Amino acid sequence: MLMDRLWRRTRSKTSVPFCYGADPNRNWDYHWCERGASSDPCSDLFCGEKAFSEIEIAQVAKFIASQRDTIVNYINFHAYSQMWMSPWGYTTMRPAQFKLQDDGSIQAINALTAVHSTKYLHGSIAQTIYLSSGSTADWAYGIANITFSYGVELRDTVYSYNPCHPFTQSSCKNVAACQTFASDEKTAYSLGAQNSLQWKFTPSQEYPTLIYKTTERTLHVDLQCLSSGEPDKLEVHGQDPKTGLYTMTLSSKCVCWNGCKG
Repeated sequence: MLMDRLWRRTRSKTSVPFCYGADPNRNWDYHWCERGASSDPCSDLFCGEKAFSEIEIAQVAKFIASQRDTIVNYINFHAYSQMWMSPWGYTTMRPAQFKLQDDGSIQAINALTAVHSTKYLHGSIAQTIYLSSGSTADWAYGIANITFSYGVELRDTVYSYNPCHPFTQSSCKNVAACQTFASDEKTAYSLGAQNSLQWKFTPSQEYPTLIYKTTERTLHVDLQCLSSGEPDKLEVHGQDPKTGLYTMTLSSKCVCWNGCKG
């Protein structure tokens, strides 16, 4: 049984009994297994025993070929790094229609920026990220003649394949208002009554600010992802007039609606 939830390759058998699968984005029959790919069956960049050796890739290619006259845009999504890339991947040379393709990339990333304030890099695959031969984007453009063929690395640029839950007002409304005070790991500390919570977040902010109020103080705290990328925890950075600056971990599994007792 496969226990690796971040498994990258397919699951076919190879010439090495304990190494399974090929990289599905290096198994396409266009400049197959050249630079940026590996013939080592145990490598994450393994191109397969031959082009289209992987049944998943062969079937997708068959479908694209059958619809090539109707497909205008082909996008292959990956994670992570925030990049919107066009052919070529097998060489740093640019195709004849690169300007047209790159203009499409710019339109796409501008639309994303308008919604999420994200910043995406753009350009050819080989020049933006690395050489990658036998890729789906190269095949879709070079063989299927789909001009607007792209490889996209989604968000984010920090937390790898374990991104934090999106910061939304609804998700942060129910974040616990009590946690152990990080300085001594013993003191129960209340941010404030949960029903006093105000939400402050604008596109220019990297992280949201939550404002808690009690009869004694108004507390502004910033929520940030943990550097470890743990999905159900946030880190709180703020300043309390009595205790000064603090940092503590907030867990969405801890519920304390009216402040901590004791």
